[in-house]
Amino acid sequence: MKKTIIASLMITTFCSSLSSSLATAGAIDLKRQSQLGLSARHSERLRVDSTLQRSTRISTDSGRTMSRAVDIQQVAPGERLKTVTRTDAEGNSQTRSKSVLTELNAEGAARSVVHTGPEGETRSKDAMTELTGNGAVRNVVITNSEGENSTKNITTELSGNSAMRSVVNTSAEGETRSREAVTEVSQSGAVRNVVMTNAEGESLTKTIDTEISGNGATRSMTSTNADGETRSRESSVERTEDGALVNTTQTTLDGEVYQRSAVTSVDRQSNTVEKEMTVTNPNGEVSSKTVVRTYASNNTSAGQNDAPAAE
Repeated sequence: MKKTIIASLMITTFCSSLSSSLATAGAIDLKRQSQLGLSARHSERLRVDSTLQRSTRISTDSGRTMSRAVDIQQVAPGERLKTVTRTDAEGNSQTRSKSVLTELNAEGAARSVVHTGPEGETRSKDAMTELTGNGAVRNVVITNSEGENSTKNITTELSGNSAMRSVVNTSAEGETRSREAVTEVSQSGAVRNVVMTNAEGESLTKTIDTEISGNGATRSMTSTNADGETRSRESSVERTEDGALVNTTQTTLDGEVYQRSAVTSVDRQSNTVEKEMTVTNPNGEVSSKTVVRTYASNNTSAGQNDAPAAE
């Protein structure tokens, strides 16, 4: 009996002490928040039928109150209405709404989005996607608050080991710019040719060639601007027994050549990674830098260390 009473007294004393400690910690935390000017947040989430409502109230230490209420309603199948109401500390409210209508069929999909601002101004985006035999075509019309329209046409075609993607943008003033990319995949890599044309009709071309071998890979990029000036960048990565070797050669529009070499070695015995970098500028001047960092060993059940991947 005495043991039971003593145990009860100990539990009561412990709970009282714990409650006091938590209350003290809470008071200290609130005091720190007040000193730092931090705000307290309260969030509620309600679901009523097909409506999801979420209101968040933010109160500052000075007694000023701001709120943000979000209402998401499923108006009809495929149609959703989102309304956001913000109220500042002075009680002024602003309401914005976003209506999204999505329609799906066997040939594609249509999506219409209408934004309504606090002053009643509207802007919209209508997108129509149509599936073709070997790709898809997407037409987008964007209307700003002044009623001006800009369009975007995206065409994608697949054929065997190659793919083409064309994007044409037309502004409200009728100016057109485009980008067309053709990618061809082979067993050892891929070649990608890109042509970009601005509103003045000037074109920039870019060719990216990637080759993958057993112990490494190479990547070559060449771009030519509207004036015919060319710049290039060639990189190669080779895996070694204890790390990797990366060589990069970059040629600027002026014909200047920069070379960069990086050798990475991983020592699993000492848990270190050593990276030696060498840069040669167009004048032949060479600068180098070596960085050694230690990683924490993670011993597994097999007694092996997990070393970071060679950079």
